[in-house]
Amino acid sequence: MKHNSKFVPVAVLLVLALSLLALSACVDDGKEENGGGSYAIPADLNVGVSFFNGDANGLLGMVTKNSFTDLSQSVITVNGTSYLAYKVSDLTADFNIPASFDSVRIIYADDSRKDLTLDSFASSYIAVGTVENGTVVLGSAPYFIVNESAASDNVFGGVTRVYIDPAMDDAPSVIAAEDRFDISLISFPEITVSVGENKLFSFKKNDLSDLTQYLVTLTVENKKYVGFKFTDVAAAKEAQLPESFTSVKAVGSPAITKELSSFANSYLLVRKADDPSYEVLNNIPRFVFDYSAVAEVNSDVAKAVASIIIDPVAEEEPEETLLATLSLEWDGFSLTIALDDVCGATDDAVITVSTPDTDPASVTSLSIGTSTVAGKFFANALVTRSTNKDGDYYGYSLNDILSCLGKINKQGEFKAADYQVSLIKFTVSENGENVTSATTVQAADFDAISVINYTKEDPPTRVYLSSGNVKNVVSISLYQTAE
Repeated sequence: MKHNSKFVPVAVLLVLALSLLALSACVDDGKEENGGGSYAIPADLNVGVSFFNGDANGLLGMVTKNSFTDLSQSVITVNGTSYLAYKVSDLTADFNIPASFDSVRIIYADDSRKDLTLDSFASSYIAVGTVENGTVVLGSAPYFIVNESAASDNVFGGVTRVYIDPAMDDAPSVIAAEDRFDISLISFPEITVSVGENKLFSFKKNDLSDLTQYLVTLTVENKKYVGFKFTDVAAAKEAQLPESFTSVKAVGSPAITKELSSFANSYLLVRKADDPSYEVLNNIPRFVFDYSAVAEVNSDVAKAVASIIIDPVAEEEPEETLLATLSLEWDGFSLTIALDDVCGATDDAVITVSTPDTDPASVTSLSIGTSTVAGKFFANALVTRSTNKDGDYYGYSLNDILSCLGKINKQGEFKAADYQVSLIKFTVSENGENVTSATTVQAADFDAISVINYTKEDPPTRVYLSSGNVKNVVSISLYQTAE
């Protein structure tokens, strides 16, 4: 009996230990897929992502909070952010998703949209939040992750609808004969079309006079334009466009090169159409590579086009050296610049450029760290940009901002940084993510640039160029290119 009394607690302890070991083996750390997963879906998650085929009449099904029950979880890390996600193929297993498709359209909660080239959901996920310190945070859930191994611009938050091969409800329409625009009222130079280095044809505005005019809607800005089909222009010139190509370069202000394999959706725009007070369209003609895929006008529509090159010969890009990055914040007329010096031309610093009011004679002061340069600094002054809808907004010219970069020595003297800036690039906030804008500006155009506190936007920095503007700017990067 004594022997048995000693054995029972030992046996119990052994069974308990083995049970704990087995239990610990079943606990998933959330970093791999698992049956059901180890993360609890937030109780306040509000999900309703509907999938459609073509248009609103083709509803395939809706992903709701209950759709995630018992499905395998994955933690997908994209650009340093971890998302608690579920495979789209699992969530839509009963939706009768088409076996093949070419594109999808994502609709956000505010009814804005994003068109994407996509032929499979094999690597796509819907995420119910981000994983932060072992906790699921809703953030902008639900997120649509187009490709688990892609960059951050393939993660979209606040998605409500997904259209597969969306119907082009905004397709260009023919303008009736009685409403045609008199093209003799506009002027633009002869435009050359080439394949590689070989000229294919050229055309002038008179070549467009008898062509069909179209009403072209750019949904990203909800504006309508009078345009001509590029294929009609080529046919009028009896030119044979290549049957196969991969890219097109429109040389204008600035030159833009896009991956493109068809001119089916390509148009030349010559005037605005939806507002009588805006009949004149500057920087014409404009070339739209694909009207259905315009996500940002300044990077997807070429302005003041002088030539169009199909499959341009690759040019060796000049070597670029990052000199510094300027992160921008506003407080009224005061612009604070967090200067991250990369090349060693000066010190990292927090620089504040401040002007008290809009009086042209107002004194602009400069503070770097705890030191201030008194008096009018390099004749800097506020600049203003007026909009027809929202009134006046103020900021500084780019050159004035660049003149403020440097440090203040112990004697209170300002020492400018020796930055030989050849071009600038922009980081912008887009759908809650910071991405690099396709717009770049060469030094020759710096004189025309102003950096404005556009207070109706968040972030409010808007950079006005010689043509167009860049919205929601987070930072400006300064580069030097090799000669």
